[in-house]
This record gives sequence, C-alpha cells and structure tokens, in this order.
Amino acid sequence: MKKIVTLFIMGFSWAGFSQNIPTPLEKGVVEAPAGNSVNDTLVHTDDPSFYADATSIKTLSGKSVTQFLGENYNFPDEALELEITGTIYIQFIVEKDGSVSDVVIEKGLCKVCDAEAVRVVKKLRVNPVLINGKPERVRYRVPIRLALE
Repeated sequence: MKKIVTLFIMGFSWAGFSQNIPTPLEKGVVEAPAGNSVNDTLVHTDDPSFYADATSIKTLSGKSVTQFLGENYNFPDEALELEITGTIYIQFIVEKDGSVSDVVIEKGLCKVCDAEAVRVVKKLRVNPVLINGKPERVRYRVPIRLALE
C-alpha cells in the first residue's frame, strides 16, 4: 500500500515538473485572450486592446500558413540519415504589408532542420492581418512536425 501511495505521489510531482514556465513578453507585445488561437500574439504599439486570430492568416495564394510550410519544407538529407523526428517551434512577425520578419526558432531539432524551417518561413508571403479594417503587425508561432513514414 505504501508503494502505491508513493508511486501515486511521484506521478503527480512529475506532471508538475513537466509544465513549461512562461517567459515574460517583451515591451509592446500583448498576449491574445483565451478565445483566440494559441499561436497568435499581436505586436502593437498604440492600443493593446486589438487582437488578431492567427488562424485567419492566409498566404497570397489562399493557402493556410501550415499548409504552405508543409508543402515547401524539404526534409534535409542529413536529418533523414540520422532519422531525426520531432517538432520545431518557430515564430515570426507578419508585418502590415504581409511580409515576414523577426524569424526565430523557439525550440529546434538540429541545425539543418532549423535552417530549412527558417528558409521556408522567410519565403512566406501572406495577406496583411486586418483589425477593424486596418493592417496590424502580428506575432505568429507555428509548430513544424517532422516525422519519418
């Protein structure tokens, strides 16, 4: 019985340690409210009351951002040989004109996989995010899952 209770307590303590610790946001960036996508954060300098839903961001050809990344990401040969799989978390800002800037790898897998992710995101061109009919800068966070079939 003592072993069962000990295992039960250890299980809950491990779950607590596996949680991510939130990092503070830089000045001029506000978090999106719970009703919006978990992948979006508005970068705004004047009025922090406006938010954008990142799921509404489309490429100039009408595709979703994740569809574009999936079609244009080329799995590096080195990663294939080493059978590297996992998820790359990448974030970037969609500017008012629809261009992409400030591409950052939040969590990477390997140098060649991360470099390919940055290359594809820099190639991305999207429609500007409109809030109340006005284009705004939006920080967008995307997971890129790599799996061998």
